[in-house]
Amino acid sequence: GEREIEKEKHLKDIEDMVEKARACEEERVEENERSRDAMSRVVQDSVRAQQEHAVRLSEMEKAMVDQIEENAVRVSEMKKEMVRLNEEHAVRVSEMEEEMVHKNEELLRLKAKVVRSIEQLMDAQAGSAQEVVRLEEQ
Repeated sequence: GEREIEKEKHLKDIEDMVEKARACEEERVEENERSRDAMSRVVQDSVRAQQEHAVRLSEMEKAMVDQIEENAVRVSEMKKEMVRLNEEHAVRVSEMEEEMVHKNEELLRLKAKVVRSIEQLMDAQAGSAQEVVRLEEQ
């Protein structure tokens, strides 16, 4: 009897230990699953953050390329405008030079007229002086 009770107590202790071991094992499995889930979330968050960062970098790069292209277009337009202004200026200078040549030619013609008029005046004076002398001689 006592031995029987002892045996049953021993069996009960073994069952309790087995039950505790099973409960511990279940706890460990659940803890492992929680850890795995947490690590999975961290990895997913990290991947998502890296993807968002890559997208932002790509957008920034595209914006920079667009800005560079825009600047190149503006510089090209400014160069064209400078060439046009230089050509315009060259035409105006050329026209002013032609105008000066015409004015110089006009001045030379006027000068020649003045010289001829003076010569005619001098001839007329000489002629009238001779006329005066001739009349006095008479």
